Amino acid sequence: MGGEGRFCKLCLSSVDEADHQNSSTPLPTTPIPNEIQNHFLSALACIARAPLPYPPTILSPSPQAVSGSLSFPGPSTGGSTNVGTGEGLLAYLHVNLTLRLAHFLLITWAAGGWGSIALSCLMGHSLPRSFPSLPTSPAPLDQRKRNKELAILSQRSQIQRHEVYSHVESALAPHHHALTNSERIALLVEAVWMTRWLSLPRKESSVTRILVKRLALAIVEAREESRKAARGQNGGLATKEADLAVGLGLGMSVPTRVAVRRKESTEGNASVIDLLERLLSAVGVDLLSFNTDPTPPTRGPQARHYGWPELQVEIMKEVITISESLPDHPTIVKLCLSALHSLYPYLSPTSQGSLAKMFPVSLGVIRRRGIEIGQIPWWVPGKLLLSLEVAS
Repeated sequence: MGGEGRFCKLCLSSVDEADHQNSSTPLPTTPIPNEIQNHFLSALACIARAPLPYPPTILSPSPQAVSGSLSFPGPSTGGSTNVGTGEGLLAYLHVNLTLRLAHFLLITWAAGGWGSIALSCLMGHSLPRSFPSLPTSPAPLDQRKRNKELAILSQRSQIQRHEVYSHVESALAPHHHALTNSERIALLVEAVWMTRWLSLPRKESSVTRILVKRLALAIVEAREESRKAARGQNGGLATKEADLAVGLGLGMSVPTRVAVRRKESTEGNASVIDLLERLLSAVGVDLLSFNTDPTPPTRGPQARHYGWPELQVEIMKEVITISESLPDHPTIVKLCLSALHSLYPYLSPTSQGSLAKMFPVSLGVIRRRGIEIGQIPWWVPGKLLLSLEVAS
């Protein structure tokens, strides 16, 4: 609370100075933002020196983080009571304070230095209107133009992009595992947006790789809890009509219990798949398109990616596993075919055989359910098949 009050006091004292100047000054030569940054760093140092574990009377606000919890026998029962050690509280305070410092530097850098624009954006918690917008297409020319504009901002404010992102990396340190699942997802989402604003595609791909795993796990767990709750309310899958059914007149009778096929939920799949495709595009994996054009998409000669074959294979395995857990059968087909098309020189025969067996199963599910996915791509258009090789 004391740090919040000092921060507000410094911002209010800078209002008078901002009214008399419209230009922005570099951060190192301005005393007020430097003092604000020092208060942030002092508060982080105090949190880092906090003792652990807490006394048994202080509960952790993150009961999901059981890795650092203590187990004490209950006074009146024979069981045990889980008492937190305070790791969740300290991690929550450290992460939020670190992100506030990163936002403070981000807005100051986006405004080209400290001044009235940076102060008004800090009060409104928004980026300046003059800040270069995110590119809508991965065209190399647009990306180079935006990088030049960002370099000008770094020169004017004397704040480097890696300096801003270093605080985000501090928030992503191992202590953030003490947070709850929702808090960890919110932290990763914030980190992804910071990497996009700072135009750090390699950092974005690494954070997105962690985020999609957490999102898929949260979606699968939520769906399983919903199914358990639905089964508890319905009391089974038998229906009254099936129990009272009579014969069909052909010497056969309707079973007294009917198993109803569970309808798979696809809510939330589209957002996860969009993140997966963005991740694969960043590491240089081209996905085949399910359209009427048999020609596969090609990457421009000047487009940059940040992956090598071994990393591409590892990420592709993780992405296929996530698609299976959701499940999203059209995406499984697309990923398997794309891996066999572009990564086959780096896949072992066993992996190629697994992919060749996996996508027909998903394709059969798609056809049985009548899902429209377009035309299955054939990546050798206009050529004849000369030979076949069967791998054992």
